Amino acid sequence: MDVVDPRGPKLLSTITPGDQWPDNHHSSVLDESRSLLIVNEEILEPELAAASDGWGTQQIYDISDPLAPVIVAEVATPNSTTGTDPGGVDGYYSAHHTTLAGSMAVTSWYSDGVRLVDLTDPSAPTEVGSFVPPGSPDPYGYWIAPDGSTAFPMVWGVDVQKETIYLSDINSGLWVVRIGTESTTATRTLPAPG
Repeated sequence: MDVVDPRGPKLLSTITPGDQWPDNHHSSVLDESRSLLIVNEEILEPELAAASDGWGTQQIYDISDPLAPVIVAEVATPNSTTGTDPGGVDGYYSAHHTTLAGSMAVTSWYSDGVRLVDLTDPSAPTEVGSFVPPGSPDPYGYWIAPDGSTAFPMVWGVDVQKETIYLSDINSGLWVVRIGTESTTATRTLPAPG
């Protein structure tokens, strides 16, 4: 959208979800300095994940021409999609939100925790780190994995400040993780309600 005049926004172009995961663009983040748009597909319905061969992907678009966005890469985790295998069934393996730290996309990926993907070359994204909190049961009993599991990570929020990642897990609370240590240490700073 062109919002130079906020009272009269103009549609420039549309990114249409593919056939594999239709209508599931959930969130996006813009790397304005490099004309990149990072789009997360979110699938939280186990039936749709099974029928769609997985929990969706993260797509990287070149939007240097805002009238014609071009997909340059897709990112997936081993649990989110593996071709014809529907991916993990002992949790929910979909991307949720992304924040940028320089050329790195830091994404909350529900049961796959937080994933750090280097986008120095946007056409060849490379995962450079991850943190997955230990599985915990949902204190309200709402989330049950497709295989019936009741204790698993559900990281849905992420923020980065300098070398620290703050991630919120629906089931276990807030975690604080330092980037760049060989042995990642994390502290659960808020207990789950309950």
